[in-house]
Amino acid sequence: MDTPDTFRASAAEGRIGVALEARRVGGDWLVLLTGGTAHLGACALGLWDPEAGRASASVLTAPGHREEEVCLEAARRIAAAGRLRVVVAAGLHYEGASAAEIEAAVALCRRLVARLAAFLEAPGPPSAGREA
Repeated sequence: MDTPDTFRASAAEGRIGVALEARRVGGDWLVLLTGGTAHLGACALGLWDPEAGRASASVLTAPGHREEEVCLEAARRIAAAGRLRVVVAAGLHYEGASAAEIEAAVALCRRLVARLAAFLEAPGPPSAGREA
């Protein structure tokens, strides 16, 4: 069940599906991107720097995993959109995925992150929980 401080969205292309779940934690946000076999492969901390007027992010990746770019990009985008601090964790694994399917998963992640960013950029505080 959603609360006023949550955001959920999902998208699919063929057998590739991705879900985004986000939750406000104080003034910050915690975001989970998942698809395929459940696991966590990487996480990133995104920060908004008001003096520099830009977002930055740092990432941790489990050995053998490739979610670091998805996490970094998402953390920067979300931090910039909401001018806030965010942790993004991701786990994407599709057994036997082709290069095209991997590209589709990344594109789906970008699409879902853009929806969350739009939610955070909307006028007024981003506090009305909803499914997208």
